[in-house]
Amino acid sequence: MADLAIGRPMSHRAGPQASAPELAIAYWNSVTERLNQMNAGRERIWDQVQAGIRGFVSSDDGLEEEAQLRMGFRLPLDMTPEQLKRHLHDLANGHELRFHGEEAAFRAEKNTSLVRALLGGRASPRWRARLRGEDGHLRHECGCPAMAVFNGSVWTGRQRARSHPRRTRGGRRVADGRGGSCRGDPQID
Repeated sequence: MADLAIGRPMSHRAGPQASAPELAIAYWNSVTERLNQMNAGRERIWDQVQAGIRGFVSSDDGLEEEAQLRMGFRLPLDMTPEQLKRHLHDLANGHELRFHGEEAAFRAEKNTSLVRALLGGRASPRWRARLRGEDGHLRHECGCPAMAVFNGSVWTGRQRARSHPRRTRGGRRVADGRGGSCRGDPQID
């Protein structure tokens, strides 16, 4: 996630200066233009940088005005959060940017104990069907809302690390994570 904050003195609406909300919208337009350039030639959604507006607020008190824009991104395997940050800073024209919830893209191997357990009958037929596409190949999931953010290397056993803390909600244990979203259908190998 990236938060853009723009604050400036109010100016007359008939004047040539853009308002803080207009500057925030212009920034978003420049971000989407840059991402379209970066995604050129990348056919599969899994290979693209995806972006969405998660929140937009503007206000003024008659003397000062401000706009706040929250953006969410889903990165492909070949881009790190640091690389995306550099692109966003390049476009910011000195406006304040803050980042949080950074997660690098992760693709698990297909032959892990977790996948074998799910495909081998330990999961319900509904879950097994969800893991496979219509042609029978394993699907790529690009962060659906029901999926909590997790450290993939923990689940696949690549690294011994502590998973995200757990908390209880209504007596049930749930992962303490943030959901992502995916535009379009899951990709099929």
